[in-house]
Amino acid sequence: MRIISFSDGFTSSSPPDVTGSAQEDFLILNNQAAALSFYTIDALNYKSAFISFELSRSETGQEYRQAATMILSYDGTNWLLNVGNYQGSELISDSLTNPRNITLSVTTAAGIGSIKYTSGNMGAGYTGTLKASITRIVTV
Repeated sequence: MRIISFSDGFTSSSPPDVTGSAQEDFLILNNQAAALSFYTIDALNYKSAFISFELSRSETGQEYRQAATMILSYDGTNWLLNVGNYQGSELISDSLTNPRNITLSVTTAAGIGSIKYTSGNMGAGYTGTLKASITRIVTV
């Protein structure tokens, strides 16, 4: 058992409640010019989420995979998205400079955060998925 002491004198010996962590699969469409939401989170229930994921995009004869992590956090007004720890093919980018690239963004409306993506235009035989393990921290 670990006891955590805070500067205001509060101590806690119990871990925060968490939900989720089973794999969740999301379809990543090809040539998606308008940002499309693939995941939402409500600030009434959660203030943060930790996501480990593998992004896969392929076309006939070519397959690309990138593993990374995302941290979602709510600052009281907006959901913030931090993506990092990249490994594998370079798929996530700030712009669609390569047909295999995708961009990620987050929007907030009435406390609901939506992770959105746009995607480049890959060729014939396209498939795309984002497989994620998501741990949501429950607000109390």
